[in-house]
Amino acid sequence: PLARSLQGQHSGGLVNLLHYGDAISMAQSLESRMPFMDHRLVTFMFSLPWSSKIHGGFSKRIVRDAIGPFMPQEVAWRTNKIGFSTPIVDWMKGPWRTYLTDLTHSADFAQCNLIDPADTRTQVEQVISDPNATAIAGEKAWLALMPYLWERAALKRMA
Repeated sequence: PLARSLQGQHSGGLVNLLHYGDAISMAQSLESRMPFMDHRLVTFMFSLPWSSKIHGGFSKRIVRDAIGPFMPQEVAWRTNKIGFSTPIVDWMKGPWRTYLTDLTHSADFAQCNLIDPADTRTQVEQVISDPNATAIAGEKAWLALMPYLWERAALKRMA
């Protein structure tokens, strides 16, 4: 049963997951990296005992054991994940400021049915004017603005 399960991972499940993950990330203009998804590495990992995978409250134990000596201990052995944010707030306050201000005050923007123009304008203006604007506020404002930008870039060009 285990051999059949592993074979299924390489001929169906894993291959399909990688294919769909790649297609979905490309559709969103994102680059997705899966450095540990090589089929040989996956097969090897399936053969390891659980204590090499999860041990002492840590996941990815074999990776932590391998890289631990070369990294600061607080990084190699941390339990919380830390992602990388885009500098959306810096962009909105800096090089995009004039563009976003002009855009959110345009007649075309005010007539967009895909968004709430007043609310979106307020979100964008708050990020631009608040000296302590957070990445979360910047991302929310950007996401609120995105349907309008897509309408303008794609839908109105086709009409």
